Amino acid sequence: MTGGTVLVLGPTGRNFAAGMSGGLAFVHDPDMMLPRRLNPEMVELEQLDEEDRRSVRELCDTHLRYTGSEVAARLLDRWMGR
Repeated sequence: MTGGTVLVLGPTGRNFAAGMSGGLAFVHDPDMMLPRRLNPEMVELEQLDEEDRRSVRELCDTHLRYTGSEVAARLLDRWMGR
């Protein structure tokens, strides 16, 4: 990926982000597997800041509207404290 933004709500494969040269990848990683699957050559893991949280919520909401994703619905429900 060169530039752009992606929200990953499913599992990643090994060597995730290989060749990534810009942009943002927000990854839902409940099993904490990403650090072992990440290709660290050109990316680094960071915690979300407030701006990132807003972006993730918007992406998640849009994804839910277009796909009916159960994962997105669960995440948004937790976000809203339901």
